[in-house]
Amino acid sequence: MTALSRSTRLALANDVLFQPTADEGVLLHLTSEQYFGLNSMSRHVVDQIQAGKTVAEMLATMLTEFDVTEEQLATDVLALLSQLIEHNLVIVSE
Repeated sequence: MTALSRSTRLALANDVLFQPTADEGVLLHLTSEQYFGLNSMSRHVVDQIQAGKTVAEMLATMLTEFDVTEEQLATDVLALLSQLIEHNLVIVSE
């Protein structure tokens, strides 16, 4: 498992396509041909990844947009990022 710090930047893997919908989205892993549905929070994380934000920048932005404590948001975002890495959907870019 990759250790993530708040200064970590991620990127979508080269074999992953992202299709946004109104407030959610879908990731398609071309190699495995699996789809991964994104709720509004995970869609926002993917948007932040595509914008080149660090984990700290993601959390700061999302804290202003979601009604949740900083601790809960960090727990949820780090868990999601770990799952995305585990499924080879994102890679650590820095």
